[in-house]
Amino acid sequence: MTDRVRAEMVGLADMKRAFDRLDRNARRETLSTAVLAALNLVQNEAARLAPKRTPTLAESIHSKIVKEEERYVEGAVGTDVEYGPYQEFGAVIPAETAKAWGNPIGRVVVIPAHPYLRPAWDKKLAAMKRELVTVLKALLQEGEA
Repeated sequence: MTDRVRAEMVGLADMKRAFDRLDRNARRETLSTAVLAALNLVQNEAARLAPKRTPTLAESIHSKIVKEEERYVEGAVGTDVEYGPYQEFGAVIPAETAKAWGNPIGRVVVIPAHPYLRPAWDKKLAAMKRELVTVLKALLQEGEA
């Protein structure tokens, strides 16, 4: 998923000054913590929405930081389960592949889409923005104590 959430500390001069006082590592750590807290909202909702023939897909959904700089952190929510994208977007599995995967009939398998990541993202977008600000504010106040 390539959608991004951008949060700027506009109008929050005290928070920005507190952030600027942190050293480079502390800035990265603070941003990473806030981003992961926000992404966990999507992660939990995606796990709730994931198809549950078995718990494997829901349990595999995770959040991680994929890019980390002094003033920029990028995270992602997803799954490493091979069939995760098939569930999200749907798929047509050719007969030979289906047979190799254990389908004894050996014919084309059509998997309808059962979106779970995009709906979770859409539902939690506003809450993610609020969580980012809340966690940043708390971490910066904690750092000044």
